[in-house]
Amino acid sequence: MKKRIYILSALVLTLSLWAAALWLHHDRRSDIASETRYGVGEGMELVEQTTTHGDKRYVMEDADGNTLFRIPLRGCLLDTRFRDGRLCFREMATGREGYVDAHGMVAFTTAPSAKARAA
Repeated sequence: MKKRIYILSALVLTLSLWAAALWLHHDRRSDIASETRYGVGEGMELVEQTTTHGDKRYVMEDADGNTLFRIPLRGCLLDTRFRDGRLCFREMATGREGYVDAHGMVAFTTAPSAKARAA
């Protein structure tokens, strides 16, 4: 009987701590100063977020505004809409081109330009 009480007490304590952690969870969106939305295409929307520190990041959201994934690119020129399941981009420094697929995976389709390799 005592063993059951200890197990149930441990379970209640664990669930209470978990509930408290969820209640105190810091909202990641609280550091966003502004957002620029580029319109929904193929059920997804590119959103440029500017943080309170002045940093820019890009996320992909579904039509309901839920964040699907963060785009892991820097120094790139991005297309504003998904086309054929891809969001195209070009690296500004190297000239390489590629795309981000609907799952957030990055793929390059061209090699760096000769001009960028010479630099």
